[in-house]
Amino acid sequence: MIDSMKPIDQPQVASIELAGALLRAWAKGDRPALEVELDRSSRTPPDLSDTSEAERLQMLGAIAARMKALVDPSAPAPADLAIGVCVNLLSHLARPTKPENANRAGLFVFR
Repeated sequence: MIDSMKPIDQPQVASIELAGALLRAWAKGDRPALEVELDRSSRTPPDLSDTSEAERLQMLGAIAARMKALVDPSAPAPADLAIGVCVNLLSHLARPTKPENANRAGLFVFR
């Protein structure tokens, strides 16, 4: 299901792409890919022309730094509960910033 998180027909947004790639590497338990994605996520400079994206990239960098500090973030049963928080935040960041079912006020439209 994680592979299906990539938005269809959405412009590429660095924070979304990086968070999704990091989440996929973690979910697959692919330690080498996870290390690569942690490095990419922690070293991507923020886009200063877009403050919202800059904030998302800063959050992503903080999540990657926290995951790097874990002994083994890809362990099946991590002893550090922070991995759950990191994964939840990555899941949030991997979603498009403007949901298709949002109205002009930024609220979700329920049908």
